[in-house]
Amino acid sequence: MIRSNTFRIAAVIAICLLVLVFGIGGGFGPKANHSRLNIVPLAHFAHRGSDAVFPENSLEGIAHSIALGYTGVELDIHETKDHVFVLFHDDTCKRLLGMDGLVKDKDLRTLEGPVLLRHSIPSGCHIPTLDAALSRIGDTLLIYLDAKFSGLDQADSLAKLIARHHAEEITLVASSSITFLTYLEFHHPELNTVLEGFDQGEEWTYWFFPKSFRPDFLSSFDDEVNDEHIGWLREHDLLANKLVYGMDSAGYVRMRTVGITRLIVDEGVPVIGR
Repeated sequence: MIRSNTFRIAAVIAICLLVLVFGIGGGFGPKANHSRLNIVPLAHFAHRGSDAVFPENSLEGIAHSIALGYTGVELDIHETKDHVFVLFHDDTCKRLLGMDGLVKDKDLRTLEGPVLLRHSIPSGCHIPTLDAALSRIGDTLLIYLDAKFSGLDQADSLAKLIARHHAEEITLVASSSITFLTYLEFHHPELNTVLEGFDQGEEWTYWFFPKSFRPDFLSSFDDEVNDEHIGWLREHDLLANKLVYGMDSAGYVRMRTVGITRLIVDEGVPVIGR
């Protein structure tokens, strides 16, 4: 009897918590966002800011993407030891800077010293800050920021930096961390978020997000997007909220054929209708 009563009490508490969360979170139903991506019929994002000529995630690469006519750039961001956001993909410094250690353990001055490497060849470029990149981009490109951190203090600092540049409508903040994205949605609803790794077979998890906490966009590798996934996106009017990356040329054509119009493309992949 005691065990039965305990189970009932636990069930009631769980139901009450669920009702509370969905009540605070706005319940179910479709969610609107204020991203400029919504008014772009076809969007090509240059992966890592385009490394066709310049090092990945460099200011020079971003400028090259602008010259090539890309709709946006996909950029990776880390936070340094002295709490500065920099454009950098790897956790370690070796491949792109030729030094040992982790990015998060270095201060900005140390990271700005060596030149960036492109395919192991030294360039004349240096690691940029996100602040400098937002200043360079201005109002010319959409920005997909792949956050390589998930701290809540970092979420607040990132939101503050984006707000200082009035870049909320052009920026998408991407992460695979549910906690990080939910925190952003709750505390900084002016930002547009992307849930990375939303793959085929995981569609059911979408409904576990209360409306107000739900990510604005979804992304995954192209090989995680099958016909059933496309059908689910189309059925729920989310096809324009799906971004796909990691495609070769054949994969790019397949994505365009099935109706994906938000594509993060790598060097060497020819695009149609840029």
